[in-house]
Amino acid sequence: MTTKSEGILDPGAPPRRKSMSGCKCLVFSAVTVILLGIGLAFLSFVTNLASLFTPHRALYHNATLERIANRASVVQPLVGREQTFDLAATVWLRTSIQGKHRDFEYPVKEEIKVENVEERSEEEAKEGQPGDNVLVEKALYSDIIFRGVRLTDKNLRTTVNFTVPTALFRNANLTNYDIRGSVMLIPTSPSPLDHVTNYSSYVPDSVEMLSVRTWPFPLGSQDHRNKSLAEQALESFGVSIPLVQFHGVKSRCVESANDASKGSTKPDGIVDDDDEKEEDDSDEDEKPTSSPSKPFNVSALSSLQVTDGKPALKTHPYIVTRTQIRVLDETKLFNRKAYNKAHKTLKKTSCGQGVLVRPNRYFCKRPYLSNGNWETQLQLRVLNESTGKVRTEWAYAPFIHVSLYAYGQKDLLAIPVNRENCSQSAKVPSSLSSDAPEKESIDVSWKISYTGRTPAKMIVADYPERPRWYAFNETENAEVFEHDSAELANGLVGHRFSEDGHPRRRSLIMLLSNVLPLAIACLEIRYWFTRRSTVGISIPGTALTAASWIIAGLDDAAIPLRADNSNFFAWIVALLTATFTVLVDPLIQLKAIFRIEVTWWKGWIPVLQKAKATHSERASERMEARTSWSTKTGLFLSVVALYYFLAPHNYAVIAAVTIKPKATDLSIEGFFPGYLFWPMYMVGNIFQIILNGRSGLYAGRYRISAALIMACHVLKLADFVPALVGRFDTRDALYAQDVVEIGLMLVMTWQAFVLPSVPQIVEEDHIE
Repeated sequence: MTTKSEGILDPGAPPRRKSMSGCKCLVFSAVTVILLGIGLAFLSFVTNLASLFTPHRALYHNATLERIANRASVVQPLVGREQTFDLAATVWLRTSIQGKHRDFEYPVKEEIKVENVEERSEEEAKEGQPGDNVLVEKALYSDIIFRGVRLTDKNLRTTVNFTVPTALFRNANLTNYDIRGSVMLIPTSPSPLDHVTNYSSYVPDSVEMLSVRTWPFPLGSQDHRNKSLAEQALESFGVSIPLVQFHGVKSRCVESANDASKGSTKPDGIVDDDDEKEEDDSDEDEKPTSSPSKPFNVSALSSLQVTDGKPALKTHPYIVTRTQIRVLDETKLFNRKAYNKAHKTLKKTSCGQGVLVRPNRYFCKRPYLSNGNWETQLQLRVLNESTGKVRTEWAYAPFIHVSLYAYGQKDLLAIPVNRENCSQSAKVPSSLSSDAPEKESIDVSWKISYTGRTPAKMIVADYPERPRWYAFNETENAEVFEHDSAELANGLVGHRFSEDGHPRRRSLIMLLSNVLPLAIACLEIRYWFTRRSTVGISIPGTALTAASWIIAGLDDAAIPLRADNSNFFAWIVALLTATFTVLVDPLIQLKAIFRIEVTWWKGWIPVLQKAKATHSERASERMEARTSWSTKTGLFLSVVALYYFLAPHNYAVIAAVTIKPKATDLSIEGFFPGYLFWPMYMVGNIFQIILNGRSGLYAGRYRISAALIMACHVLKLADFVPALVGRFDTRDALYAQDVVEIGLMLVMTWQAFVLPSVPQIVEEDHIE
């Protein structure tokens, strides 16, 4: 029989399991709950993201049309995947508006009268019901622009040419719809359109939409028959867009030329406090009251812009000459009950209903997420070939989207008219005029592109658009940069301005070019911060490199001093940049090469002291000392002289596109960053390369850092490969300095992958 004490002393007895303390159990439970919460939140985020790119999944009917016995229970696409269609475009010019002045907050009914060829006479224009506005429009162009198009087609392009009379645009009161374009889709027969017997539109019956094509169509056609029901249904989901935008323009008057040059640089007539003091009360009507982000919108909901009461120099009319048409690539079936519910809800809230006393066509917003494919529902009567009976089916119209701001600054064509009130004596001679001479008409080339968009891509393309305001008194470079920015933004959502442009590739290269330097900086800081030995490190080379970064940081700090209109934010950015450049990387480099250590006196007072060199560190220093100080000094001074006289950082090997080349700056202000930074940086790296070759070891930075630096240079060279990035007008030059630096980094990168690395911490006990 085994006693209790024997059982305890028995080595074969299993050890007793220790119980978890209550505190540890609580911590473990809390961590588990937090991790589960994070997991659920991430799962919810992924689910919501997936639903965002398939926003109307709840309305889908998961079946094919062939397998559905009762086709009246679903709503099928009017344009299927294999269905072809044509796209028609029309350009309209507003010739007059008769009747009382429009109330833009609560618009009264407007009677629309269309003139296909000739403008009405004055007597005819005065006709109309008292109190109503008669909008008279003249068609400048109306025809098919794309034939045999499919939903999946992309980047189709054409150009529509037309001539615009300019007399209308001398008026003070203009709208952005004075020239408008309209687009409509016409399915190629045979199609479900051949069986249309009725249709329902989301537009309220009280709202009369603008015409989307001339009749008879095309313009000049001799077919004067009445429109059929199918043709009316097609026009119900056509789209109209304004082709006029209002921006700044240079003054033609001597009296206001100086004021224009000051004020037109700011959107919406924003002036400084000092300027306001100088103005008298008579100028108050000239100040626009809308916000800078949407300079001329009557309200945030309306697509209408007006120049009523706005300064002529800041509301000059420009014609938009670039437009992209997007048709939703949606061919799934919808459940008819769910579709009808969405359609009726949209009809109750469209075009300002519930917001205005009376709905108006300028408030008929069409965001894809809310409108989808239930703007127009069509009723079909189709013969059932198996039974010989006619059955009722339903179809939905395709969603057509035309962006209002899919253009750049170079796509805005100024209408050559003078809308200022200049006295005859104040007129500037034509040779000194800031704009082209006035003309009675202007020729316009409207560049139109088409791209089919899936629901996910349509959501991205239908992002909230912010109108841009251009002063048009900037330098040529500034205008090109603005246009390039718009081209990149549109390219990201699938609107390429030209066939030989690749904005997405350029955007990716630009992103990497900005992200990689941050990664390199973090790796450099970690490398030098964790460095515990100077073995393999060129001390004079590292000192020169650190000094070069200090000079660069001080130059960054002086940027606001050189700027004419620097603000507080610019000072803060410059200060933070300089602090990081001067204090972080250079200081930890100097700390590493001088073996500075921090000790604590009496346990709380920091004391800096220099650690003694080990045997390996002294051997590394003796190896570098083979090159005498006179040789090193001579090399450095030679490079400084080379940069001073030849300025490789200003000499362009490949000229810039549009951007003016940098001018050589020999002033003291320009000497230090340009003629000391680069020599210090280059010679410092040369010293490190020489030591790496002598020691047969690689040091100075991580291998991955060398590879990333080389990748940055390759990305810069990518801008000069048209086959990769395409055509663009804002490329900087390739300077001789870039070529020299690439050659230097090639050597360093080769060393990084051929030579063994020096360990960060060298275990060495021989300290003397």
